[in-house]
Amino acid sequence: MRLAYASDLHADLCDANEEFLSHLATHLQRESPDVFVLAGDLAESVATVEASLNVFRDVPGEHIYLPGNHTISLPRKNRIRHMS
Repeated sequence: MRLAYASDLHADLCDANEEFLSHLATHLQRESPDVFVLAGDLAESVATVEASLNVFRDVPGEHIYLPGNHTISLPRKNRIRHMS
């Protein structure tokens, strides 16, 4: 089983972090993992988290998203529903 793991990408911290998501997604598409785990803080707004998760939509395999403390602190009505 091929497992890919990334955490605490903080896409909304700076432009370089946001750009890194596309590079990571391209690399993961080539590596074709069986499971991709994305853990920790991805962003502090629901819109940015959902947009960031969408970057990984074409990565093969099962996707697992584990929110970090920044995401967990979002109001319940704004929490992420699922990873595409």
